[in-house]
Amino acid sequence: MLFRSLPGQTHCLPCQIAKFSAAVGASACTDCVPGRFGTLPGAQDCNDCRAGTYQDQPAMTSCVSCPMGTASTASHATICGDCAPGSYSNANASFTCTPCFAGYAQIQNRERCSRSEMSHVRWSCIEFRSNVVRHLHRWIVRRRSRSQLVQGM
Repeated sequence: MLFRSLPGQTHCLPCQIAKFSAAVGASACTDCVPGRFGTLPGAQDCNDCRAGTYQDQPAMTSCVSCPMGTASTASHATICGDCAPGSYSNANASFTCTPCFAGYAQIQNRERCSRSEMSHVRWSCIEFRSNVVRHLHRWIVRRRSRSQLVQGM
């Protein structure tokens, strides 16, 4: 949009890049606010940063991709949020964090999930318990078979 900065000017000037004027007859242009950006002179509005990006400064010409381990779910974000415990983001410009699979946990960073030591211990205990039950069942079956064999004689 065009604006007139001084009284008596014979023509209006276009707003600079990353500034806008939505009103006819404006006397000044307004900076694009954080979370928005501008790419063309003479703009009537600014563009929203898309999900997965952010802009924390006013009057900027682009948005910044969210780094790994973070995400922005909404457009016009001013920050990217850390992935919650138990989830991760292993790519730049993520708009969601992915939950860790069962048996994995997000332990050190929010860029990946690792096999959880506690999960490993838990599964080892379950496997041990299963093996004990299986061997105990076999022992009982063999013992019953022998006792039936002895009784049948």
